[in-house]
Amino acid sequence: MLDFSYQHLNYRGVADLERALQTIALRLPRDVRLVVGVPRSGILAASVLALQLNLPLTDVAGYLEDRILVTGRRSLRTTAAPEGGRVLVVDDSVLTGDALREVKATLAAAGKGDQVLYAAPFVTRASREAVDFYAEAVEAPRAFAWNLLHHRQLLARACIDIDGVLSSDPLADENDDGPAYRKFLAGAQPLFIPSVPVKYVVTSRLEKYRSETEQWLSANQVEYSELVMLEGADAETRRRERLHAKHKADFYARSGTELFIESEYGQAVEIAARSGRQVFAVDRREMVYPTPARAMVTAPGPFARSVGRQPPGNIVAEQAGRAASRLARLPFVARVRTLAAKIRQSRRTTRR
Repeated sequence: MLDFSYQHLNYRGVADLERALQTIALRLPRDVRLVVGVPRSGILAASVLALQLNLPLTDVAGYLEDRILVTGRRSLRTTAAPEGGRVLVVDDSVLTGDALREVKATLAAAGKGDQVLYAAPFVTRASREAVDFYAEAVEAPRAFAWNLLHHRQLLARACIDIDGVLSSDPLADENDDGPAYRKFLAGAQPLFIPSVPVKYVVTSRLEKYRSETEQWLSANQVEYSELVMLEGADAETRRRERLHAKHKADFYARSGTELFIESEYGQAVEIAARSGRQVFAVDRREMVYPTPARAMVTAPGPFARSVGRQPPGNIVAEQAGRAASRLARLPFVARVRTLAAKIRQSRRTTRR
């Protein structure tokens, strides 16, 4: 099924964030004495950067009130922003720049806007002028690991799994497809509950457990448009024929959504392969993209737009790099490289 409205997401995880902040840290002037985080996601970025620089940390309200967050035993380069020292205000990303403009206006109104620098690890080409320092231009549509489950626009076009995402997985003795399982469904521990509505809750739980599932979702304040369950199979058939990923991928492919949030990496890979669409694996906090060939068949328009700048277009280069690395490790290639090195060395020796 071709869907020209589907878009590949630019995804960045926490490891990407740390690398981006290190890039900023290496560029900062030496007189920065205090790191200030913009609530809420900017607190994460500011905290990592403050640790890298061994500087005190606060949020915007703390800076206005001349207080910093309590630190541990490790001595800091300074405990305040002294006269002449500069302050670095950090947000995790800049898209429109509205949030940062509001912060700048607030600090200026309080007389604290002087000697302040602004940084964000991720910007867009259009918003990079809003900050003094950035690491990478990441164009929309994009998603970040630390706020993916609270992104209103994204979850409005997403499918989300239950077991292992919204709730804990059943233990072996709870998964009897009978009384023990019904008891589990009623009291399953909530895990990652979205703070905004999600389009579809898609689970491989059997249709006969709809009532218990709906009651649990309601009790845990999960907002959604539709609950999609597995019909026409019992638990034994589902396990024997491995219907879990197929059921999810089939619905995802025809749903018109652009993200599936899955509990398990292995199933995420299968869902991405079957649907030709990206899947976020919660257990690894990793975005799984379909192969370029599959993405091109399923969504040729978005794939064409992604080439050279967004996944899965950039996967082509990654695959080529891995193939070259594997080729370089082959014994025959290694022998040829060794022989070539000996010939070059011999020529250098002869010239002397």
